[in-house]
Parts: sequence; C-alpha cells; structure tokens
Amino acid sequence: MSSNDQLLVGLDIGARAIKVCEVSPSKTGFNLINLYDGKLEEISVENGTIIDFGEIVDAITKIRETVLIDNFSIAVALKGPSTILRRVYAYTEKPDELEEIFRWIADQYLPIDPEEYSLDYIILPKVDRYNHASVLVTGAKKETIADFVSLLESAKVDLRMVEPESLSLIRLYRALNLPKVSSAIIHVGHIGSLMIFLRDGDFDFSKEISVGGAVIADELSDIFGVSQEEAERYRHRPLGESNATEIVNALEVIYKDSLIPHIEEACKLYEIRSGRAISVIYLSGGGATSYGLKEAIMSGFLVNVDFLDPWKMITYSEKYKSIVESDGRYTFNVSLGLALYGLVY
Repeated sequence: MSSNDQLLVGLDIGARAIKVCEVSPSKTGFNLINLYDGKLEEISVENGTIIDFGEIVDAITKIRETVLIDNFSIAVALKGPSTILRRVYAYTEKPDELEEIFRWIADQYLPIDPEEYSLDYIILPKVDRYNHASVLVTGAKKETIADFVSLLESAKVDLRMVEPESLSLIRLYRALNLPKVSSAIIHVGHIGSLMIFLRDGDFDFSKEISVGGAVIADELSDIFGVSQEEAERYRHRPLGESNATEIVNALEVIYKDSLIPHIEEACKLYEIRSGRAISVIYLSGGGATSYGLKEAIMSGFLVNVDFLDPWKMITYSEKYKSIVESDGRYTFNVSLGLALYGLVY
C-alpha cells in the first residue's frame, strides 16, 4: 500500500511495452498530466516473470529523462500465476477479528505455501445474515516482489505500492461508475488475456487465458505468410488490404477456435459459482481493438459488449490526442488504474 497520500504514477510493465500514466482529480473527473508508451525491443516480461532486467531498467530510465515527471513515486502492477486475488468467506461477528485469523484463512482457502507469499486482505462491505464476511485476499510470491523492487531500485524510482493487475482494472471500473451487475472484464494483453468477473460490482474471481494479441497476429502471419508487422496491421485494420475479405474471415475463425472457447469456459464457471449469467462484458488492453473481436464476442454470448473506456472521464490536452485516439488507447488501462490509487476506492 502507499505510505502516504501523495498521488502516484502508474507504471505498467508489460511484455513488449512500459506504460506510464499520471493524473490529477478535477471537478468533472480527472486531468491527464503525463502519458508515455515505452516500447521494448524484445519480450522482457512473460507471465509476470522478468526476462530482460537490463532492458526494462534502461527503458524506465529513458522515460524519466524524456517525460521529466516531477513526482516519480510509483505504483506498479504484478501479473501472471505468481499473483493472487481471491475472494473467500470467513465467519466472524467482529470484522476486526479477521486480523487474528487471516493466516488461518490463507492456509484453508489458498493452494499455496503462505510462507512463500506476501499476503494482504481487504474486507468487502457486505456481511451475510450468517455473519460471513467477504474477504478479498491479495498477494504475490515474495521472490517476484523482490525482483520488481530490485529492478525499480536500479531504475532509481520510488516504489510506493504494488498490487495485482486485476485490482488496477477493478479500480478503473469503479471510477467509471458502471452498473453494478454481473459483468466481466476481458483484458487482452500481448501474450495472454485476463478475465475478471464482478458480482454486483465486487470482485468474484479471475482467470488467465493463454491467448493475447500476439497469438492472433501469429496465426494471421502463418495463414497469409506475412511478417509480424504486417500481421499486426491485418489484426487492427484489415479493410485497407487487397485481401480484406480473406483476412476478416480468418479473424472470425481465429476468435471462434482460439479465444471464444476460453471465454465460454470461464463464464460457465462464473454461472456455477454465482447462479447468475453475465450481463455485460467489457474489453480492455491492447488487443481490445482487434478487428471484429467485439462483434465476435457479442455473437457468441448474446450479451452486451463494450470497451472499458477510461477516456470518457479524463480530460487530456492536444499533446496526447494522437495516442488517446489511436488503436492503442486501451493499452493504458492498467497504468491508469494504478494512477487512480488513493483517488478511487
């Protein structure tokens, strides 16, 4: 958690890019102070594990020198299988007693060795008639946290807060005041995707999916025998190509065979857990604007699909217009969620 009330800069270290965002509160929402996209030459983080320590340190150093952010007190998101965000229930007549039984909760409900993890918890406001409190358990492997702390110390930034990626996206969801219904966020990243399920606006569970934007582009590259760069263009803007019809048809098949089954499996699990069906799905991340993805999900699940669009509540200057209105406008969602720490519950 942050050690003081100072506004934090959101730093999202992804597989192929580092996103930085800084905001301040305004009367109508938030003002964008800084936004930066630091591209990485190679995949430097995979499944939350640092692969190329030096390149990330160099990239963050370059960001500091380029953007000249005065306040470089950082909030960072961890991702991948070494992170935990789990909703459990504990019997208690006094919520403050949870401090005493927290380790017991971790031993009983989490398939981990608690000694290997740094854990924290949040008590959700709802308590049922049987005095069962909803407890949101969050944490990450101590080894993973130590790696990121060491990395950021080498980059000479002031790390104030670390949290799972899911919490950053949920904070963004709350900031947008979206309807508190059974909903899901699908954050389509470079290598994989993350599904977050919300019941009445509160976190229920999340699930990793091993299909991201790079997988879609790789399949297009194989089908059409084009470079990765061309495949990325096909993924976002196929209508400008001479073989547009073939590309659109290929994308439909890729979504149907590679991504939709994973989404369907996760949604069924949510329905079993909650006894409810999903009412709306929100798309987030760099892969959210893949051509036809929104329509493919709507067709497959017959639910409303929309974008988790933070730019509805953020005022930005002409300087950032080309970034905010580009294909990559949702790649900043995690860094924006981090930057909202202390401003949004």
